[in-house]
Amino acid sequence: KALLARLTPAEVAVRFGDPASRPRWTERSETSLEGLQRDLARVRERGWSLDEGQVHPLVVGVAMAVPPRASGEQTFAVGVSMISSAPTDPEPSDEHRKRVVDELASAVQRLTNPMLPE
Repeated sequence: KALLARLTPAEVAVRFGDPASRPRWTERSETSLEGLQRDLARVRERGWSLDEGQVHPLVVGVAMAVPPRASGEQTFAVGVSMISSAPTDPEPSDEHRKRVVDELASAVQRLTNPMLPE
């Protein structure tokens, strides 16, 4: 979703208008176009994506897009996947999530501008 959020809502609607393009992998999977658009709006607001058991019930993923450094380069994303201990409690603590997001933001900054000091 970190990469999809870089698309406009209109582009998302074209690419994911077909319900077959939004499969239900788990009970938490978002299968409606409206729900996907809401999720992507949240990603755009906060700057990072969150998958809380939407692809696999025991995996939580956090990711951020890395913008291109030069014209013609592609945007890519970096992310972290975390395994939960139980299907009924898939989310990491807010503190742990904040640490992961902070480390990802630091990595994105270094990847975007490699001239920054370590």
